[in-house]
Amino acid sequence: MVEEQSKSSTSSNPSDGTTKVEKVLEEFIRNDDKNGFVSFIRSFSEDGSFSHTENMPPLDEIMMWICCHSAEGCATSLLEGETGLPAVVVDDLINVPLPDGLYPLHHAARNLRSRLTDLCFCAMVLALICLVVLN
Repeated sequence: MVEEQSKSSTSSNPSDGTTKVEKVLEEFIRNDDKNGFVSFIRSFSEDGSFSHTENMPPLDEIMMWICCHSAEGCATSLLEGETGLPAVVVDDLINVPLPDGLYPLHHAARNLRSRLTDLCFCAMVLALICLVVLN
């Protein structure tokens, strides 16, 4: 049902420029609906890849929404691979500044969300360890 809802809801809202897909996705994030979020992301990814389309916002924007709404369940599912996205994509989400210039860790800390801060910090440390071990 999530897949039908996400792929069929592609028209734009002329008043604010957002698509129905963006609204549905942001609703999952705002409510921290982990299961809905995972199903939604999986419906837009094929073979473990995710591509930004005219209807789906880029992953860095999705990560910024997660941080702004303190959606710990959605963050956990993304960082722990439940969405099916490859680790390199997830690593890029943690170690690259978001559209507003801040890193996810900074958003989490600024919003005083200790669990989300811990998740982002652990993901960054794990990425650094992998970088050191693999080089």
